[in-house]
Amino acid sequence: VEAVKRDAALSFDFVVLIIVASILACFGLVENSTLFLAASMLISPLMGPILAATFGSVIKDSKLHYWGLMNEFIGIFLCIFCGFLFGLIVCGIEYGFGDTIKLTPEMASRTELHSVIVGIFIAMVSGAAVAIAVLSENFGSLVGVAISASLLPPAVNTGLLWAYSLIHVSFRSTTNSEKFSKFVESIKYSENQSIELLVLGSISLCMTL
Repeated sequence: VEAVKRDAALSFDFVVLIIVASILACFGLVENSTLFLAASMLISPLMGPILAATFGSVIKDSKLHYWGLMNEFIGIFLCIFCGFLFGLIVCGIEYGFGDTIKLTPEMASRTELHSVIVGIFIAMVSGAAVAIAVLSENFGSLVGVAISASLLPPAVNTGLLWAYSLIHVSFRSTTNSEKFSKFVESIKYSENQSIELLVLGSISLCMTL
């Protein structure tokens, strides 16, 4: 119980690891690099609060349960916020020096409804692996679960997409609007790019949840 509480604590280390992992995920998503994304999954401490919330509900410790949930949502918010800031920075750099910004395959793959449905089944299998790892104190197995669950990249992707949506609204009437005119090439939900990006970001958030 003490080990679970320690891993779920909203400490300085927790916040720094979230920020570092989010920055790595941002680079991985924008540059379409699986290497950076895998590194962000391993560094991410988001599994700690989830484990605390689940473990707390099992042992009937309501304080541990709600404490884990609260810290998890704070962690997810930090991921989204880091992604949002990174998206604004990338658009600012591209506005002056780069070409037209588009969604990379890594970003687009986390906006599919199919991925959300598959994620539900992956979560159940991963949860069973976590339970066995904790009860047998085989914490090395949690590394594999961290990669399979992939909690952090979709949350960061949400922030990036919402930042792109805001940028599209802000710059669509300017002389350089062509740089931010076609973030998404294949429209699924709306002809308005801002709304499309907003919906895609929401689907990415659902994938995390």
